Amino acid sequence: MSLNNPSDNSRNNLRNFIKKTRNSLLKDQISAASNNISDCFIKWLDAFLEKNKSNIKNPIKIGAYLSTGGEVNLEPIFNYLSKKNYTHDICLYVPALHPVLKGCLQFREYDLNLDNIKIPNAYGIFEPVLDSNKTIPTWELDIVLMPLVACDENGSRLGMGGGYYDRSFAFLSNYYDRDKYNDDSCLQNSGPILIGVGYDFQKVQGLNSQDWDVGLDALISPSGGFMFF
Repeated sequence: MSLNNPSDNSRNNLRNFIKKTRNSLLKDQISAASNNISDCFIKWLDAFLEKNKSNIKNPIKIGAYLSTGGEVNLEPIFNYLSKKNYTHDICLYVPALHPVLKGCLQFREYDLNLDNIKIPNAYGIFEPVLDSNKTIPTWELDIVLMPLVACDENGSRLGMGGGYYDRSFAFLSNYYDRDKYNDDSCLQNSGPILIGVGYDFQKVQGLNSQDWDVGLDALISPSGGFMFF
């Protein structure tokens, strides 16, 4: 199967092919890619915070995922953020299956300086235990690092097929709905900055997106670096 011609294959075939490729990666390959992506994101974040320092309100709320199944590991980013003494506070949040809204995610605080209690969800992915005092709605996040199966040159994202991220960030897919979710707690008036994280082989051409798909603002990959759409 050619990764450069996803239109010739169904989304499920493309998804299965890339997942198989990703799952076959060696630990050293994952580690090298993860460190490269971490360096790229940290460089961008430092510059972004410096540029926007007069507009930033504490804390800066970053959503990120706990890797599984060969995904790029974000631990190097977590470790850096836990040690970096930024002028502004940073709170990290990771996704969990919403306990009430089926098919949606909620983001729970992930303390960078403590041992977090994590439990596996229905998919075997670890998530923090529920604490309503440490949970925020998706539209209050400032920056979100999102896992993906594939991404094309226009920022269209192909996920695992469950639609969790698309439902949870659906307010970003319709311009006229955004005002409903904007408030002073969000760094960007247009909502969270959605950044996809993936390997080079996850970049494809002409991905057939669906009406309900939520696109990315940027992509980070090992050799491609930080690319905005």
